[in-house]
Order: sequence, then structure tokens, then C-alpha cells
Amino acid sequence: MKYLIDGKLYDPIKVGDVGDWNEGNPDGVCHDCAAKFGEQHHAGCDEECCPVCGLQLISCGHEVYDVADDYQVEEKSEMN
Repeated sequence: MKYLIDGKLYDPIKVGDVGDWNEGNPDGVCHDCAAKFGEQHHAGCDEECCPVCGLQLISCGHEVYDVADDYQVEEKSEMN
């Protein structure tokens, strides 16, 4: 799964990834959803960080949409 945020695709920050509260800790376990190192946080988890701003995903203010890994973003062309 990927996140669609502001028209761009992002990989979720998994437990232990750069930017996660348990960054680099192979024994890290999420205190909220119990995801383990290398796993994605569960939907609505209060410890998951936004891949755009780094703040808490559930309250950072970005509109985040879950999309399939093979989702394609259509590029918009500007007409002059």
C-alpha cells in the first residue's frame, strides 16, 4: 500500500524506518498498534508519522488516501 498525498505517492513510514519514533531500533514495537520493526502501522495508529511533514499522521492536516502499490498518478498538463 502507498499513500496519495497532495497528488503524489509516498511509502508509509514503517516501524523502525527513518522518521519513525522507533527509528533504527530492531526491537521497536509500536506502543499503539503493536506493529513490530519493519511492519506498517495499523490504520488510525497515533504513532504513525506523515511521510510528507513528519508529524503525527492522524493529526498533521494532510488529506491522506490509501492506494494500491500499482496505483498510477495522472500527470496534469497546463494549457496556456
